[in-house]
Amino acid sequence: MWDLRPHGAETTLVDGHDGPVNEASWSGDGSRVATASDDGNVRIWDAVTGTPVGPAVRLGDRVWSVACSPHGDRLALSTNDGLFRVMDGTGHTRFEQRGEVVEGVAWSPDGRRIATGGHDGAVRILSAQDGTELMKFEDHQDWVGRTTWSPSGRLLASCSDDRTCRLWDTNDSRQFTVLRGHDNYVEDAAWSPDEARVATASGDWTAAVWDAVTGRRIDVLKGHEGRVRAVAWSPDGRHVATGSDDRTVRVWSAATFEEAGVVGVHQDKVTSVAWSRDSTQLLTGSADGTARVWPAEPDYDRLEAFARRRVFRTLTEEERRHHMLPLDHP
Repeated sequence: MWDLRPHGAETTLVDGHDGPVNEASWSGDGSRVATASDDGNVRIWDAVTGTPVGPAVRLGDRVWSVACSPHGDRLALSTNDGLFRVMDGTGHTRFEQRGEVVEGVAWSPDGRRIATGGHDGAVRILSAQDGTELMKFEDHQDWVGRTTWSPSGRLLASCSDDRTCRLWDTNDSRQFTVLRGHDNYVEDAAWSPDEARVATASGDWTAAVWDAVTGRRIDVLKGHEGRVRAVAWSPDGRHVATGSDDRTVRVWSAATFEEAGVVGVHQDKVTSVAWSRDSTQLLTGSADGTARVWPAEPDYDRLEAFARRRVFRTLTEEERRHHMLPLDHP
């Protein structure tokens, strides 16, 4: 009997950090992957081969977040010592700031603004050109973690340790909905492509789907056996992916909210999840020090073939006696 959970079923393995990977981000064209780690480094990798592209960016403290710009020409990153930096493709710093720790960084779809979530409880929207603060929201009552832009770039979701996810209209500089109902920290959020719904991930071991206008909770996604740290809505609108402390990457139907399958298993908690543009692959980061690219649906034929290759020989009589198993002869 074989357990066909997809250990080793990733299409790309990125392995080179000396600490947990806190976030993994696709480049704009999907050809590269950026990773942020507790080892104080940001690294760029080829998304197909998993090989490093250029030297690591060494920052000297835990790197909370890294995000590639939509056009792939810049990186935004933040560290535990309060550094926020934007770099170009050659590794040169475009601008940097120091202050409260920024835990979440997100580029607007047009690449002109960057949203940050800070340990001071504030959500800030900055100019991607020079870091000028354009807006600041201070309604959260605790640390703000990840922030997520809607596909149009008008709306923004922010996640907080105050157990809420707040939705903002950046055209009018106002909060328009508060999503309340989780029993622990809200770790991550994702917009549906039509911007009508928001999915959230929480430390209460669940993900949830909400009506973005009314704040009504539509459904709860239950099945993980640990804190749910990451959530992502597929660009085609058909699925929601989640990553958890239980080490699994799960995919759920966006129509029925039923679990469609476990598509990946890390060796430690899963910290981030991101879909490819064509909705066929998932990029994950993990506390096991790796990032991995998974097919959005497990290939069970390939998994079975892999399992069969793990059978090397039968046990010897001595081994059978040692393990108190029946001897391998009449």
